[in-house]
Amino acid sequence: PGEPLDLRAHLRPEVRLLGGAPGSAAKSLGSCDGRAGVGAADTGHARARRAVPCENASVQPPSSLFTPAFKRVELAACLLAVGLAALYGPRVLAAGWLNLPIALLMLLAADLVSGVVHWACDTWGDESTPLLGPNIIRSFREHHTDPLGITRHSFVEANGGPALGALPILVVGLLWASPASVALLWLAAFLFVTNVIHGWAHGGAPRPIRWLQSAGLVLSPRHHAVHHRYPHDKHYCITVGWITPLLDRVQFWERL
Repeated sequence: PGEPLDLRAHLRPEVRLLGGAPGSAAKSLGSCDGRAGVGAADTGHARARRAVPCENASVQPPSSLFTPAFKRVELAACLLAVGLAALYGPRVLAAGWLNLPIALLMLLAADLVSGVVHWACDTWGDESTPLLGPNIIRSFREHHTDPLGITRHSFVEANGGPALGALPILVVGLLWASPASVALLWLAAFLFVTNVIHGWAHGGAPRPIRWLQSAGLVLSPRHHAVHHRYPHDKHYCITVGWITPLLDRVQFWERL
């Protein structure tokens, strides 16, 4: 646990070769055949709208996927999220022992939210989608072609997106004059650290985190490796992965 994943064995045979098979050159990170991000191998209703990334697409350095302007936005989001979370201090103290069950429920909720966002960014649009494409969707698609790229991201690159998602949750919680609003703090906090946990599943995790991974308490490399097997349509939840077996049992992703 904690060692970098060697995912080459899970790629389609033709893309293990340098440059791929004849005629397989990628036209974009989100497209294998150039048709609005839909892979050439996609068939049937279940995958009719799925954008399958090409493993043999050219991969840009992770830092090139973030414009300077968007980096500043994400840095501001990280700082603001931490500042807003600090305002919850009195409410957390007032909740006392209730923090434990509330935090557990919100951890499961964050796991589900991470999976839905992950599924949406893997399934809809491509890197040319206005606003979301170059700033959010592209990083998900790039992650399939360069899984270890997340381990080279800076703190802001890795956590800026989750911080942007956590901000409205934190604001709503502060405006909601109720002790139960502490639940939104826990939800936002778990979403904020999701990409850190996700990155640790690709390597570089500290020893205590590797122990938690082996115990199944946070997302483990073995669990997350399932998602990185082509066509990347399983195990979307990247906070702890606890609800993945339930979602698989009810065919949640296939029904969306």
